[in-house]
Amino acid sequence: MSWDWQAPDYDAVRAQRLERLMRIRSTPGLLGSLKVHYAEHPADFISDWGVTSDPRNKNKGLPVEVPFLLFERQRQMIEFVLERQRAREPGIIEKSRDCGASWLIACLAATQCLFSVGVVFGFGSSKEDRVDRSGDPDSIFWKVRFFVAHVPPEFRGSWEESKHAAHMRISFPQTGSAIVGEAGDAIGRGGRTTTYFIDEAAHLERPQLIEASLASNTDCRVDVSTPAGRANSFAVKRWSGKVKVFTFRWDHDPRKTPAWLERQKQLLDPVTLNQEVLLSYDASVEGILIPAEWIHAAIDAHNKLGIQVSGERRAALDVADEGRDKCALAGRHGILLERLTSWSGKNGDIRRSTIKAINLCEEHGYGVLDFDSDGLGAGVRGDAIDINSKRREAGKSEILAEPFRGSAAVFDPEGSLVEGRLNKDFFANLKAQAWWALRLRFQATYRAVVEKMPVDPDSIIAIDPALPELTQLCAELVQPSYSVNAVGKIVVDKAPEGAPSPNLADSVMIAYASSLRSRAYFAAPTREPSSVQATSSSAMPTRMNSVFAVLAFVEDTAAVVYCAANHSRSQSAFFVLDYDLRELDSTAELWMRGVERRLADLYNISGPKGELYPPNLQIYTDGFEEGYAELLRQRSFPAVPVGDDLPPITERFNKARPYVNVGLVKFAPPAAERMVSFRGATRNHLRELAGRSEVTERNALAVAFATAVLIVFKGAPVLPPLMPKEPAPRRERPPWRGFRAL
Repeated sequence: MSWDWQAPDYDAVRAQRLERLMRIRSTPGLLGSLKVHYAEHPADFISDWGVTSDPRNKNKGLPVEVPFLLFERQRQMIEFVLERQRAREPGIIEKSRDCGASWLIACLAATQCLFSVGVVFGFGSSKEDRVDRSGDPDSIFWKVRFFVAHVPPEFRGSWEESKHAAHMRISFPQTGSAIVGEAGDAIGRGGRTTTYFIDEAAHLERPQLIEASLASNTDCRVDVSTPAGRANSFAVKRWSGKVKVFTFRWDHDPRKTPAWLERQKQLLDPVTLNQEVLLSYDASVEGILIPAEWIHAAIDAHNKLGIQVSGERRAALDVADEGRDKCALAGRHGILLERLTSWSGKNGDIRRSTIKAINLCEEHGYGVLDFDSDGLGAGVRGDAIDINSKRREAGKSEILAEPFRGSAAVFDPEGSLVEGRLNKDFFANLKAQAWWALRLRFQATYRAVVEKMPVDPDSIIAIDPALPELTQLCAELVQPSYSVNAVGKIVVDKAPEGAPSPNLADSVMIAYASSLRSRAYFAAPTREPSSVQATSSSAMPTRMNSVFAVLAFVEDTAAVVYCAANHSRSQSAFFVLDYDLRELDSTAELWMRGVERRLADLYNISGPKGELYPPNLQIYTDGFEEGYAELLRQRSFPAVPVGDDLPPITERFNKARPYVNVGLVKFAPPAAERMVSFRGATRNHLRELAGRSEVTERNALAVAFATAVLIVFKGAPVLPPLMPKEPAPRRERPPWRGFRAL
């Protein structure tokens, strides 16, 4: 029967149950078979015959007493408890408010007592009224009595509430089973139990007093609670990694809609909302790095905002050994976190985990694997080099392994991730900076999804809602907190006392840390330059025999690289003199004029003497199809088109890279030291670019840089020669008439 959770048809359910009951009463032997089945499948019994009571239904025009129809997450919770019973081990159920968890454990205990011989269930809570209080529907025992009293008499047998439901004790004469209750410090002192439920376990006042009692009382203790901060035994156990955890969020309940959540936001204060609805253990903790509501906004954010996912594909590994922590691998496609998996390092080693991570990268199309290189992760680099060597021998492509060392100094110390504060003054280390960058992504996502504010699509984070470990990831992402140290720098604490390292969250942080360098425009770093000379500063060259510039246009961006070259192909064959980046706006005309002037200035420093505007002072232009470069040609700007014969930028950059790595490309001080502000990031974009082996196709600076290298070292036969074989006639500098002349 199809079921509409928003508009339930309880009359149809009652009619169906009546028809089923008539069939049982008219078919000998059917009742016995059903009891055998229900003993093994208590969820079926609850859903077939259970009744609950909710006085709030009166205001909705619904009956107060309604059939208890289980939805999928409730069935999964029952199975979780049964698994703990079979394994004879403890468990934890963390739950949002008003999801029916208390009703569920009460009905489960009653069902097992109805059909299983000699079982004993215990219920404990901080207050006795929570366990049993006459006439109080909020108490556990009221729910048990109500449930049993409303099942057909064929199933409850000789049970009578007046005889078998005393205060804090309910017995079942057919099976000899029982449910007992205790409260406060007396929990666990009432004798042996098959399973013991602690209700609202986060609120026990003196949990240490009951630990020993319960340890000898039962081998299956299940703590059930909403979070109440981290300073309690429930939170410590939940984050210990030693106890199985079942999470019951508000959105697991099909009766609850986004409109319901919005109403809760209006009714509840932020701490209560985050703790009891969004399951945040840190709602009352100062310095929460990523609030739970930001994380929830990021789930499926790309679809919510209508963003077509694109960009680089890379993965990140947080490695662990044989301790309680797990190895975790996160994979992303641009802004989208699309893969998440973890595995135990037990009975293995770092090399095996590295092999597994590289194989996962190959399987899912990730060409780069970032890894935590602090501590245990330091061994990944050597293993990855050896594994990649064997992959090459087998004809497979390499998976580049890039270290992330959180204890290192901040990236781009003179830049500003936070407006008005230099990175070196704001963050204690790279770990703090990378976590803060992830925080900013979640914040931007929340503003876009919830507050409907305009944001840069490349600055957000989206999480695939189908990730198999999404619940655990959400719990881990709210765990880190931040504080300010004695010198005013941000410090991140990702594992408060008693909590394990958030391995899944760490892998996600590392996966997105590459954007610290890319800033949503440049490709993420994939390899450090193999030569220190490649990005070191060299003295300005004097009297080079060619001085030229390469101007590139990509979408709404222009980039120029100014160069000087000697045709001897010596170690000083090629210098990058300067560079610039520009968004093409209404001031583009002035910038274009400046390109010529800057090139002339550099020529006077580095070119042959005696010529003010010689024929070998050349500007090459890439990107005519974008329109701006075509406009330059039409207006007689002194630029020569590169043409269509050079390969795409990724291949072009790979061809240029060897000349960078061996130090043939040198940086003059203006290029090596200049900081350029572009799209919110002030940094030396060119030096960053030189340390990368992969770039995006829309990186205008990469286009200009790689083209300049190939002009010198590859000959670039489609281009005019840098040094004419015959002296060319002197030409006059054409006038600049500007874009407005059209």
